[in-house]
Amino acid sequence: MKRHLLAFALAAMSAHAAPGDTTQTTCQYIRAVPSSGCWQIMQDCGGISEADLKLWNGANICNTLQPNQIICCSTGTLPDLAPQPNPDGACATYTVQPGDTCTAIGAANSLAVARIEDLNKNTYGFPGCNSLQPNQIICLSTGRSPFPNPQPGHLCGPMVPGTQPPPAGSSTPWQNLNPCPLRACCNVWGQCGTTPDFCTPAPADNGAPGTAKPGSNGCISSCGVEIMNNNTPPSQFMRVGYFESWNRHRSCLHMDIKDMVNTKTKYTHVHFAFADITDDYRVDVSQVQQEFEGFKALRGIKRILSFGGWSFSTEADTAPIFREGVTDDKRILFARNVVGFVDEHGLDGVDFDWEYPGAPDIPGIPPGGPNDGRNYLQFLRAVRERLPGGKTLAIAAPASFWYLKGFLIAEMAPVLDYIIYMTYDLHGQWDYGSKWATPGCPNCAWHHTNDTEVDWALAMVTKAGVPSYKVIVGMALYGRSFRLTQGNCRGSRCQISGPESGAYPGECTITSGYIANTEIKRIILENPNHFEYYDQGDILVYNGNQYVAWTKPDTYARRLEWARSRNFGGTSDWAPDLDTDDIGEVVYPPWPEDLGGEYFPPPERAPSGWPTNDDEQAVAYVNIINATPDDFKLEDKHSYQMSTFNFGDVKALQARQNKQVYVDRIGSTWSDDSGEASYAIAGTNKRFEVQARATNFGNLPMREIFWFKNLQTAGTPRGAKLEFAKKGYRQHNLILTGSESYGRYYDSFNPPIAWMSAILDVIGERKLRHISMIGSHDAGMSIRTGGTSFGQPSNCLTQGFGIYDQLLFGARFFDIRPVIGNGNRFVTGHYSTGSLIEGCNGQFIDDIVQQINRFTSEHPELLILHLSHDLNTEDGYRAMDDSEWNRLFDALQGLTHRCPGISGDLTSKTLNSFIGNNRACVLVIASHTSARPDQGIYRTREHFDWAGEGHWSNVDRAPVMAEDQTRHLRENRKIAPEGGDGDRFYIMQWVITLQGIENWPTDEPSTVSIEMLATRLAYDSLFWKGWSAMRPDSYPSVMLLDFIGVMQQYDRSELVQRPRYELIALAMAVNLAIASRNEWVGGGTIYKRGKRGD
Repeated sequence: MKRHLLAFALAAMSAHAAPGDTTQTTCQYIRAVPSSGCWQIMQDCGGISEADLKLWNGANICNTLQPNQIICCSTGTLPDLAPQPNPDGACATYTVQPGDTCTAIGAANSLAVARIEDLNKNTYGFPGCNSLQPNQIICLSTGRSPFPNPQPGHLCGPMVPGTQPPPAGSSTPWQNLNPCPLRACCNVWGQCGTTPDFCTPAPADNGAPGTAKPGSNGCISSCGVEIMNNNTPPSQFMRVGYFESWNRHRSCLHMDIKDMVNTKTKYTHVHFAFADITDDYRVDVSQVQQEFEGFKALRGIKRILSFGGWSFSTEADTAPIFREGVTDDKRILFARNVVGFVDEHGLDGVDFDWEYPGAPDIPGIPPGGPNDGRNYLQFLRAVRERLPGGKTLAIAAPASFWYLKGFLIAEMAPVLDYIIYMTYDLHGQWDYGSKWATPGCPNCAWHHTNDTEVDWALAMVTKAGVPSYKVIVGMALYGRSFRLTQGNCRGSRCQISGPESGAYPGECTITSGYIANTEIKRIILENPNHFEYYDQGDILVYNGNQYVAWTKPDTYARRLEWARSRNFGGTSDWAPDLDTDDIGEVVYPPWPEDLGGEYFPPPERAPSGWPTNDDEQAVAYVNIINATPDDFKLEDKHSYQMSTFNFGDVKALQARQNKQVYVDRIGSTWSDDSGEASYAIAGTNKRFEVQARATNFGNLPMREIFWFKNLQTAGTPRGAKLEFAKKGYRQHNLILTGSESYGRYYDSFNPPIAWMSAILDVIGERKLRHISMIGSHDAGMSIRTGGTSFGQPSNCLTQGFGIYDQLLFGARFFDIRPVIGNGNRFVTGHYSTGSLIEGCNGQFIDDIVQQINRFTSEHPELLILHLSHDLNTEDGYRAMDDSEWNRLFDALQGLTHRCPGISGDLTSKTLNSFIGNNRACVLVIASHTSARPDQGIYRTREHFDWAGEGHWSNVDRAPVMAEDQTRHLRENRKIAPEGGDGDRFYIMQWVITLQGIENWPTDEPSTVSIEMLATRLAYDSLFWKGWSAMRPDSYPSVMLLDFIGVMQQYDRSELVQRPRYELIALAMAVNLAIASRNEWVGGGTIYKRGKRGD
């Protein structure tokens, strides 16, 4: 790098001469190049010594050397090379480069750091030497401060690209250039906003304009979040109520227009929402003619006709009507027609709710235009000019800066009588994934009428130039709801699930994320699994993860008086019909008179090698259980090369068997056989399809596929295609339960593992004896761990999976038979105890305890363990004595989720007494006298009032067993106030028993075994014969089964086992669809509300 040695005249005088010395001269000097060190400096100075270098430049020179610093190479003082002001009076400037520091800049320009700080006290955007910004212009001399450089991305203030400085002599502060829309706050980064983050001035310590302290965004203009323009009170404090003209189309929460003058709130104005506008700009009320006539007839209240709303403004076919109707070509026609209609019908005013002019991001429609706001203003002026005296003109406006900035609201205010200011819906499911919606807390649940944010919104509109007396503060008579990701979370950092809403819909509003006050109050009244708190608004959390932000009556009253005290023009309720006492009665569909299809005809007793031939392989049954309130209507049916394909309608609550027979003959190919049955759920837009498919014989010849067209369940997304298990000559079971009014459906492919907790909102307040669940017969017998020589897997194993897996597959009641064996250990057993004792041992009790603990740590469910049939196989096959029972109880005290100390009859306690709020509960019941209720081990009869272990059919024929069990259920189960012994905990034993020679042990899959009887014969009949026999006053507490979760004998492959969760769906269906029709059992319901006969 080229070096410079500059000499100056000896006559130059130093400002730093010693006292009395008036002849000090400037030194010879050089400018240090960026890579210089002291050795190089000494060489460049002509080979001076280090001692001289330090003498002439200070002892610390080698440690403080800066690039371009002036260095003395001789005695004398440094010359004054500091920049001088420009001739026009402007200061000498420097543009900061990346990596610059004031020390380096000063060294290069003969300026001390303190001098740079002093020169820039009034330089725009200079925050001090510790916070230099690249591309910043600073002063290096006295003189007029420079206009700041433009910065890409700035939207307000002087650094907006293209901004010119004010003319000389102008008094306009630079920070006031390019003001924000709505007179919102502008921060140092040139961004507009209305919250303290934008609106709080925080100038740097040097006081320079356009600066902020480190860590703040510093407001530079139009600062503050205080309500303004509110010195004048309104002439009348208005009470506006929007009447939802479509509310009669809901199943419940109905309100007649005439009741608007009879509500608890004394409304001064009713806004009729909404009249339609046709494509040719005529007013149309034909869709709500009855309600409109009632509206016209109202007296004693101002009748205001409203146009627009969210749907009308944002749906593709109607959105253009507002956008084009306010343009020059259509404006006068539109205004004339509206005013003419208002005048013709003697109404008191008109209200427009365009959501929103200029909006750039409404899904499904093109972005709004830049002239929308100006056109809207011109349209409102046209309406005002034509509106007769005494009639009012109003608009609805958003409380969001993003959308309100599209309104020329300050210019509109003089044209309008009042503005409905929508201070609600500040948050909702749309916040999910938006980093700006809840700053510093992504995806957090914030109140949609947040106290603080409502204050900021009202400050925004009044700062914008609207006098407070023209602002009608919006009040929500509904809540915004979310599903929380963490159960029982409390506070403003609780996070929501998404992107789709997981909130339960209300039974009348039927919209996830939006729920009426009346529905909220009902939840609080009827669901004990809830808690409430206040966090910027009223919060309800129920069922662990359901969060609702709403406004309680006392909060509403407080906010109303606050609005009155601030001189606002009134309040506006959306909407009075959401806060009525008329929620309607539950409406039940008629009970199906027929069973639907033919009874699946399994052989009467177990065959050898069944199915035995190709013809039997070619037959399949699809059993559809409609556990919803609405019929499944067959819309279309088609089959190819199938001799039978008899699908039909499936009525509500019906199980219908649909038979199909594949064809394999000369001229046709088995793999081409197919069929499709398309269904619609009546009264909804939900569709699904069952598809029959085939491949080559012997390689999964019959396949059934379920297509969830536009049907989405709690576990399966819309559009999914799922395949049933391979079953051969068997019945495929499809279960759908839930409803549109309940807000969710469940299917038999992907039901929730914790199924009790999932529907606790319905079954939580039911007594235990009124809950229906799956039971595991001889539950511990999934493996053989010992036993007699005759006791082998074929005749003593009753289950195919261990306890943990049975729990996953839906079992909640467990028939545990404790045995002492295998070296004086506690195991489970299955023994015949006649004159010849035979049998075998199964799972160890310790293993069962561990598996249950694992499950209950993962899933907050209720489990019941019933201990019976005890034996000591190591001491004469006798019953266990007291000491042995006590040892067993000691082992069972290892269950971590026992429920101790419950007094009274356990079966009379509600399910919420045992689980909820992430609690699990394991009830242990036994007939032995040494029960330990204080440890959660209870005695039957004394603490658990039941009808015994159930009626045992003791047959090996499925039809005989099914008929016997359903008859016994009808005759002995009566769930009613007068039920007496019939209203006790009831077990239905849906099991088939080996008879005689069938008990002979074998390892051959083709011969008779307990597994064959359970999987091939008993199982399928439960889903048609068993279901069809149940009634709301006669359903079992327990459906006791062998081989829980096993779909095909001796086959545990994933393809075959895929639908093994269908027992969960069956239990849910009984509780949701059948038990919910019995109002005696209480709890919630999946049935819609309305008027009887609807």
